[in-house]
Amino acid sequence: MRTLTPLLLFGALAATATAATAARPAAIPAMHACTADEADRRRIADDRMETPDDAASMRGTALQEPDGTFATDLVLAQAGDAPAQNRVGHAYATGSGVLRDPDEALRWYQRSAHQGLPAAQSSLAEAHLFGLGTPPDLTRAITLYRQAAAQGNAEAMRRLGDIHAIGGPINRYNRYPAGAQCIAVDLPEAARWYVKAAEAGDAFAQEQLAIAYLAGLGVDPDPVQAERWLEAIGKERRAHAVFYLADQYLYGRGDVVPQDLAKGTHYTLIAAELGHPPGLAQLGALHEYGTGVEQDDVKAYAYALAAHDEGLPIDDRQFTNQVAMFQARMTEAQQAEALQLFRSIRQLLHSEGTYL
Repeated sequence: MRTLTPLLLFGALAATATAATAARPAAIPAMHACTADEADRRRIADDRMETPDDAASMRGTALQEPDGTFATDLVLAQAGDAPAQNRVGHAYATGSGVLRDPDEALRWYQRSAHQGLPAAQSSLAEAHLFGLGTPPDLTRAITLYRQAAAQGNAEAMRRLGDIHAIGGPINRYNRYPAGAQCIAVDLPEAARWYVKAAEAGDAFAQEQLAIAYLAGLGVDPDPVQAERWLEAIGKERRAHAVFYLADQYLYGRGDVVPQDLAKGTHYTLIAAELGHPPGLAQLGALHEYGTGVEQDDVKAYAYALAAHDEGLPIDDRQFTNQVAMFQARMTEAQQAEALQLFRSIRQLLHSEGTYL
């Protein structure tokens, strides 16, 4: 057992990040057609990217019944209200209160963006990025994101970070949209935009910046800055960020994050200490198979129970089978020890200021 050291907060960014925010690229990076190997590339940014479905599959599908909000926004939008036009675009893009229609979404985004609304410029950039109502156009997307970012739009700054981190757009299935363009991955440029977005209060960018400082992705490794941004995003997203980095190190991500079992185990432990259900489950699996840690069925069983207790999304049948598997190969004394350890883990997870 060890006491949790409070995360440190400092008022200024590391010198490398501060210097990086000063310069702005003079030109749009060179484009090329996305290749098959790039489609398999994983990014700093995780699977959180909120992207529209393929435009063809979106048409004519309603997600919810009209509730009057859309009708009100439509009246305002038709009268020229830019924020309402952007909201109507979102409604058509997502099927909120109206049938999904990517062409209509694009039209309303354009009307709002032409009035100079930063949020609409970011929305229109998103449409061009993923091909919503229009063929994918990365050059146009970057231009629009930069316009919105110049007006202080944090989401646009973060999206520019994502684009440079992965070299282009990736949809929710980790695939590039048909006809998508790519650019060369530029982690320092990605970090530069994440810094700007994080300082503007974007929680996703703060998470990505924490990961970047932990792993040295585009910036020099800096535990103090990593802790600053981990503290900023709150416990739940902090655990998510650390677990994501653990996964990167355990399995490796090519040239971006080399496989390192020691680091992967270290970050898995931190995620588990923060009560992250997948982190607890993964720590149990590491002990079960002796990967990066000693093989120990008692700890493996205890962490598996803790993961389930903390809300790991697993159905009852899977959990019952997992319990039966452990009990079949463990003595009664080992099972009793595992249950005692599980109770200690649960108590510590719900106590302030302690690690496991």
